[in-house]
Parts: sequence; structure tokens; C-alpha cells
Amino acid sequence: MDPVKTREPGEMTGIPAWNRLSDLLDSFQGIRILVLGDLVLDEFLFGEIRRVSREAPVLILDHTETACHPGGGANAIQNLFNLGAKVIPVGIVGNDPSGRELLKILRSWEIDTAEIMVGPQWQTPTKTRILAGLPQSSKQQVLRVDRGDRGGVPEGASAQILSSLRRRVGEVQGMLISDYGYGSIPAGEISAILGVAKRSGLRVTVDSRNQLAAFHGITAATPNLEEAEKILEFRIGDDEQRLAEAGRNLLDRVETEALLITLGSRGMGLFLGNQTGMERIPASGPRNPVDVTGAGDTVISVFTLGILAGGSFLEAAHLANIAAGISVMKLGTEPVSTIEIRQKIQAGKKEDR
Repeated sequence: MDPVKTREPGEMTGIPAWNRLSDLLDSFQGIRILVLGDLVLDEFLFGEIRRVSREAPVLILDHTETACHPGGGANAIQNLFNLGAKVIPVGIVGNDPSGRELLKILRSWEIDTAEIMVGPQWQTPTKTRILAGLPQSSKQQVLRVDRGDRGGVPEGASAQILSSLRRRVGEVQGMLISDYGYGSIPAGEISAILGVAKRSGLRVTVDSRNQLAAFHGITAATPNLEEAEKILEFRIGDDEQRLAEAGRNLLDRVETEALLITLGSRGMGLFLGNQTGMERIPASGPRNPVDVTGAGDTVISVFTLGILAGGSFLEAAHLANIAAGISVMKLGTEPVSTIEIRQKIQAGKKEDR
């Protein structure tokens, strides 16, 4: 199982060796990273289908379990923590049940939550997924209900976020920005945020749903195909040539060192500012995912740690690709572990013998 199946001849070279990927994974331990992002609570309600309602043609579910997990930027925090990084989160939660649950989870891992602002007028973004199935079958998502603020942050929040960044940048090696569009990262503050990082010499990675084009001069970004198409107003689809054109266009537009476009079951496309062409990385693992929820958070978390651990963008991308293949086989926003990634690396080494 070669980590690179297809590559444009004469373009990007240096296919990562399995041992090199394993060494980088070891180096994840203790990396200090600041995460600025929209902190979301993912709530999962599980139920068993009993019968059809007499009130309407809908199924009646008997609720069996509720599980809460960090989502959005908080899921990136969860993945980073699970891979051994030392994380400092910066963001906003509301003084509401979802906000309190998020803080409870993060504090249970002994994560420093001093820079998370509790906004009295802020409603914590919450995604409630209802999963249903017969008593002896696996559960599948049948409905999602979203709640929470979208738009302006509470008064004074932007100043407090910038103050937190200035106060803590000296303690970390890099910054990950997870922008889900809930308002924690206003467009008007992006330049100031990046200025803080630049003055401290930090490497910055960005996953932004709606405003990636505003993050000029960053280290790397990880948009998915839909986000890339939206920014460029350019239909890519399954056309590899259009993907190559779009990737170079977006790379130049954002002025980033590296751009990793995730393509779901088709894998990834990596573009570098100092090289021409595109490195196509086929998907790792099964082609029929169980659940893609949170896979993007896994990708940027592992990609960022790979870079901060001293890996090349290509090496970091392959580690992220392996992690993504593991993530989509999990239900909900379950983090990927170092052990799971290492097992995939070991399996790849055996197949190459």
C-alpha cells in the first residue's frame, strides 16, 4: 500500500516513507498549539424505532441514549488533545447548557480553558443529530437540528479574543483557526488575528467554511471541494484538470504556502506555492464511509501537527489522509488516536514488503 498512488511526473517528489510517517507521529507528543475557532457542541440522540405514529406518517422513536461531543473548532481541539498535543483554546461559549457541557468536557481533559469567553448573550452553537434504527440494527442519522448564534459576536468579544491571542502566542508553536461561520472570527478582525501570529513567527493553518479568501499569507489551508468551488465560483466536480486549475487559482488567491483540498472518497489534492502541479493522494481505507461528521476537523488537526512536527507538507498530508480514512469509519465526532494511525502505518509497511 504505497502512500502515493498517482503523481504528476517531474512535479512533487519525495514520496514519504512509512518509517518517516511513524517518526513524525511520535513527534506529535507535547506540541503546543493555540486553537481559535467556533466552539460547537455536537449532541447525539439515539432511539429505537417502535412503530408509526397515528398522528402523522412519521416513525416513533424510543429514546435510548444521549451523547455529547465537542464539535466544530472544539472537535479540532479534541483531535489535537487525543494525539498528544498541548492545546490552548480561544473562543466563545454561551452561559447555557451547551456551553457548560463543552467547558465540562474540556476541563475533564485538563485543557486550559482560561481563554474561552463565556458570553451571557451568546447561544452556544449546537448540532443535535437524531439517530434511529431497529432494536438489533445499527443506528443511522435521520434528522439534524441546529441551534445557536450565527453572526455578530457579543460586544467586546473581538477585543477579548485578540487580547487572549497576544497573551498566549508566546507559549505555542503554531495556531489552528477553525472558522465554521458562527461569528467567533469576524471578517474585520482576520487581519489583526493574523498580524498577532505573524509577529510571533507562528505557522498558521486555516479551515474556513465561508471566508478562506480573507486569510492571506497563512501557512496552509484545508478546504473541501464544495468550499473551494464556492470561493472560486467555479464548478470542479470529478474533472481532474479543473481540480488542478482551481487548486492553483485558490493557492495564489489566498497566498498560502500549501493548499490541501479534500475530495471525500476520491482522496485529496495537494498544491504547494513553490512548486507547480498537483499531488493527488488517493483516499485511505474503505470507500464506503460510515459517517463523515467531523472528518474535516480530523484532517486539519493531523495536517497541522505533521507540519509543526517538522514534516513536509506532503508528509503531513499523507498522515492527514490516513487519519481521515479512520475518522469516516467512526460514528459521530469520535477522535482519531495515535494507536489507530500507527496501526495503519504498520499495515502499509507490511503490504509494501
